[in-house]
Amino acid sequence: MRRFLPGFLWILALGLLFHGAAAAAASGLPTIGGKKAVAVVNGEPISLEEFERVLASLHEGAGEKPAGGRRDYSDLLRRLIDGKLVLQEARNIGLDTLPEVRETVKMFEQQTLRQTLLYRQVKNVRPDGREVEKVYRDSIREFKVRSYLFAREEDAKRAEEEIRSGAGFDNVMKRMVTEGKAEGREEGVYMKGKDLLPEIAGAVSILSEGGVSPALKVPAGRKGEAAYTILMLEGIRYPENPEAREQARREVLKEARLAAINKYVETLKKKYVKVRKDTLDGLDYEAKEPGIEKLMADQRVVAEILGEKPIRVEDLSRVLQQKFYHGVQQVTTPKKVNKQVPEVLNEMVTTRVLVKEALRKKIDKTPEYKQKVKEFEDEVLFGMFVQKAINPDIKVDEAVVRKYYDDHAGEFLVPESVRGEDLAFAGREDAVDALEKLRNGADFKWVKENAPGQVGEKSRQRVFPADGAYSSVHDLPGGGAEAVAGAGSGEFRLYTSPEGQFLVLHILERVPAKPFPFDAVKGKIQERIFREEQQKSVEEWAEKLRAVSEIKIFATDREMEKIFGPAGGAAGKP
Repeated sequence: MRRFLPGFLWILALGLLFHGAAAAAASGLPTIGGKKAVAVVNGEPISLEEFERVLASLHEGAGEKPAGGRRDYSDLLRRLIDGKLVLQEARNIGLDTLPEVRETVKMFEQQTLRQTLLYRQVKNVRPDGREVEKVYRDSIREFKVRSYLFAREEDAKRAEEEIRSGAGFDNVMKRMVTEGKAEGREEGVYMKGKDLLPEIAGAVSILSEGGVSPALKVPAGRKGEAAYTILMLEGIRYPENPEAREQARREVLKEARLAAINKYVETLKKKYVKVRKDTLDGLDYEAKEPGIEKLMADQRVVAEILGEKPIRVEDLSRVLQQKFYHGVQQVTTPKKVNKQVPEVLNEMVTTRVLVKEALRKKIDKTPEYKQKVKEFEDEVLFGMFVQKAINPDIKVDEAVVRKYYDDHAGEFLVPESVRGEDLAFAGREDAVDALEKLRNGADFKWVKENAPGQVGEKSRQRVFPADGAYSSVHDLPGGGAEAVAGAGSGEFRLYTSPEGQFLVLHILERVPAKPFPFDAVKGKIQERIFREEQQKSVEEWAEKLRAVSEIKIFATDREMEKIFGPAGGAAGKP
């Protein structure tokens, strides 16, 4: 239902609650229900805390600057009042009692109870420093590998035997290359473990520096045939990478929290749950008898939960029925349903015990929980009001859409696109040398096959897709858009990637921006007009409600500036 929220009422979305010096500066505001109030709408106060939370979410969520560089406190308060009026009207006409609203809110309540309980269990969990270091070093480790490729297994095996017999790796490989039996380079290249073929990564991982692998079969042969490689590990390095270290910390922390949650859930299940294994093992959802219909009325207990209603066969069957799109009786894969039974029951049990424990710990009595539920219920209720009272009266015909398209043609353009090819080099000098050759008329394919210092395919960065497809100029990675700015078809450019590689770019073709066909954007325009009319209708509803409501405003702009600072300043700063 959240999708029905109109844009201007973002104020009803969940915001971050922060505490500043605002309360201390609000001495001029009345206290209602134990909280400072900025306004009262038909006897229902809008607290300073609520206003502060909305102001914080505006500042936090969008980072936006109001028109003219100023934030209008009066306008923000007006929007809060409008939202309150609409919510009151929604309750007056009974939308809050609709089953779909109550069910949605109930699901959120239980979800929030579970999440809050689990957060309490993991908030003090810290990642193991040694494990972080291990994951980090594994992620940044680079191998300097020199490899040679053989088309025939017998040649690779012969080279392997010679090296084992004491012949030097370099001597054997030079001779194999000279005889046309192997291909390779005399200089090794550093590569991350994840960029290596699995066969090569496995071999490298057990080699020490200077070690040579046996002949390895790899899927890189000519004409689809297998090829063989022998490689030497020349070195290992661990280049410092703060981003990778932080990623490793997050991964280890995530695993530690997951382990803590699993352990906690198992403890709760032992404390509260007894599974009737005989009943569970006797269920067969794939047999013709008794059939799903009878099982959905079966009152036998499959799991007892201390102090709570048990989970019966009918409950388990209903969830299983919902899990399969066409129903259990339509599933034809053997054992597919029965395999799901333990997992589904475990999910049901886990949900129940987490809610039970959260209620035992009185999480539902905490102000934070109540605030979250209230905000969510308001959001759902507002969405339901828009869905029921606003949307049915909004009509957008094609003539209106066509006029909007004509009046806003500059907003619906196929972006400028480009097609090209590129080469990636580890060093700037090699890239500049290749660029000069290309600008002097060298064939691109020839340079690609012969220019030294190029980065391997698995490790290289790209600006243009490898298949030569067109890309939007604005979608080019890194600073690609700036690199090709002003370049015409056939031009070459030098580009340095964020990862430090040097790319020679060949712009094959540029296609200027052009208008989208009307049919391609008609739906998008209809939606835009619909939202604009939706917002306008909500504002009109609020205006009508204002005329018949009792509204008292205590917070003037001067009062708000005393609390939050001059309009247009940072939200929440006194």
